[in-house]
Parts: sequence; C-alpha cells; structure tokens
Amino acid sequence: MNNTVQIQSVGKVAGKPAGELQVGDTTVWNFGYTHKVARIVRETKAQVVIEFEGGWQKRMGKTRLVAVA
Repeated sequence: MNNTVQIQSVGKVAGKPAGELQVGDTTVWNFGYTHKVARIVRETKAQVVIEFEGGWQKRMGKTRLVAVA
C-alpha cells in the first residue's frame, strides 16, 4: 500500500491512517500548515475525533490517510 499523500503547494508527504495518530504527532495540511495532535477526543469503530493544539477538533474516518511530518 502506498502511504503518501499529495498536499497542495507541498507535494507528496508520508502519511498514516487517522486511526493510528497519536498524541504528539504533527500533521501536515494544504499549503504546508502543520498542527500537533493534543488528544484523542473520541473513537468509534469507524471514526476518530482528534483535538489539535489550539483547541480545534476534526472528525475523520479511521482509514483516511493523514500527512505527518
């Protein structure tokens, strides 16, 4: 399986499934924005809710590839 994600204005970056993100991981988003995982808020069989430093949360499917630095 190819574990790279195409990030706009950055290019290909290594990624891992959202269900495998851990506290302290740094995620990479479009235009090179980075955010550090502060905590795992909630986890179900198919989804995970991640809170990033700064207090904002994002709900993602566990199999979604997320770019990490």
